[in-house]
Amino acid sequence: MRGLLTRPASRVRRGPAGFRSAFDRLDLIGLGLVGCLSVWTVLAAAVNGGNPLPPVLLLVGCAGVYLVARGTGRNAPLAVPGVVGGVALLVLILDPAGIFSAHPASGPFGYANAKAALAVLAAVASLMIARQAASPRIRLGAVVAAVGFALVAPASDARTAVIVVAGLPAAAFVGIRGRPRRVFLLACVVAVLGVSLGTTVLATTGDPASLGPTLDQRRVRLWSEAAGLMEAHPWLGVGPGRFDEESPTAGSDPDARWAHQEFLHQGAETGILGFVLLLLIFVWALARVWTPSPPSPLAVPAAFAIAALATLASFDYVLHFPAIALSGAALVGAGAPLLGRERGRPQASVRSLVKAAALPWGLVARRRPGDVVILLYHRVGVGDREIDVAADSFEAQMAGLAQSGEVRSLDESLRDERGGVVVTFDDGYRDFHDLALPTLVHHQIPAVLYLSTGLIDGSAEALTWAQLEEAVSTGLVEVGGHTHSHTDLSRADAAAAEGEMRRCQELIEDRLGRPCRHFAYPWAVGSAAADRVARVLFDSAALEAWRTNRRGRIDHHRLGRTPVLRGDGSFFFRARARGMLDAERIAYRVLRRGPWGRG
Repeated sequence: MRGLLTRPASRVRRGPAGFRSAFDRLDLIGLGLVGCLSVWTVLAAAVNGGNPLPPVLLLVGCAGVYLVARGTGRNAPLAVPGVVGGVALLVLILDPAGIFSAHPASGPFGYANAKAALAVLAAVASLMIARQAASPRIRLGAVVAAVGFALVAPASDARTAVIVVAGLPAAAFVGIRGRPRRVFLLACVVAVLGVSLGTTVLATTGDPASLGPTLDQRRVRLWSEAAGLMEAHPWLGVGPGRFDEESPTAGSDPDARWAHQEFLHQGAETGILGFVLLLLIFVWALARVWTPSPPSPLAVPAAFAIAALATLASFDYVLHFPAIALSGAALVGAGAPLLGRERGRPQASVRSLVKAAALPWGLVARRRPGDVVILLYHRVGVGDREIDVAADSFEAQMAGLAQSGEVRSLDESLRDERGGVVVTFDDGYRDFHDLALPTLVHHQIPAVLYLSTGLIDGSAEALTWAQLEEAVSTGLVEVGGHTHSHTDLSRADAAAAEGEMRRCQELIEDRLGRPCRHFAYPWAVGSAAADRVARVLFDSAALEAWRTNRRGRIDHHRLGRTPVLRGDGSFFFRARARGMLDAERIAYRVLRRGPWGRG
């Protein structure tokens, strides 16, 4: 029997599945940086006051735009730069008289440098289209558009933008391989670090009066005041949105309510860590667009866009305009498209963003000794729904659990003071026997199969009683109930609920000769009537989704389970097994997905 269920060594795929189905570790580093800066901004507001909502929403929005842009870049490489260029053109023509005007109050933003920054990003987007378009007419039109957008910068009298635009020809002609590529990347890194840190040094050591003729005295004075606030409040700054309250210059001039240097402004309001995190996000973006193998043809213009935006942000508050920040994030995503077939789906990007957003809370609420994480699987190696896990991913996940030594049976986890991780399956399809069971046996992983008994006689894809007997004979699998007809018990009266649960339990006990002591509610929904029945018939019942069972607060008849999803990858699976993704339920509840979509 053991030989039939043990996977041959040649078929075992070792090591984690990684992020082949979604993103890689570099993506997670970037999302982690955004998450950390968001959390730190909220913390700064909690301690020092201020309004964290605008900067946090902008950070989350940029992360979301990046993920969607990266997810769509493989199948529609012209879509993202086309949208960026189109939006910029629309915004600029809203005030046609201000497009080529040097007056500070001209243009759609009422600010020359912001207008020039958007024009620079639009020019880069046009270069991206010119690099990728198959039609010569589209390429020619894109080049003309790039030139037109580039001319807006010098016409706006934005001196920094004029210097940035001078580098556009390099972004247009440098290839994606060889020494010119490496030199170009080095130049972008120097621009991001050199300009941002250089202006910071000027702010801390320079004399505003002496630098005034070169850089504008008021601007340097704002830089100096921002640096002073960061030095005086190095940990959490003065609080988001409070720079104008603490800066004498900003308080006396409505046009100077921001520090005119984004990195220093961030440092003044959220401390040195906020300054560093914002700078690291730009450095990460450069690393992101240059790491796909082979690199994208759009990597060069995307890197230029990052360096240009960092340079402009070092001399003005351009990132405070959402259209500019979001456009920059979109170009980064377009410059590093996902390469795998499944990775082109924007839904996977959104789900990864939800998981990444849940992680900061998970760092605080992760599983501790005595807590029980119950993992929920449906199908393995079959189907392409989000709840259908690929066979190689399942193999890697079980290998990791076996190595951790924390996986236990449901009974042992509930009574052991150490708690643990429990593996469970719902429904009872044949892939459990053919694909999941050999892996469980190979790694000696105990599991509970919550069986919907009506499937056995009504579906050709379902398990047979003989296969169930074979699974139970391994000593690793316990069969629990899942109703007979996979019934939504939240909509069943007391008699119907009891009938479904009793029939399921009696069939399992009669055919397998073993007690059926555990139960899981279909769809993770129940009712007060079903709860009363479950407490009479079963030793435990699994009900709530996306919830770790916390020591001292475990109700054996309202156990929480965490669904394992197709796009988890090794990183998110480990986080899931550590109880770090419970906050996912918030997004699913708001979006009315999963059990919250049963209404």
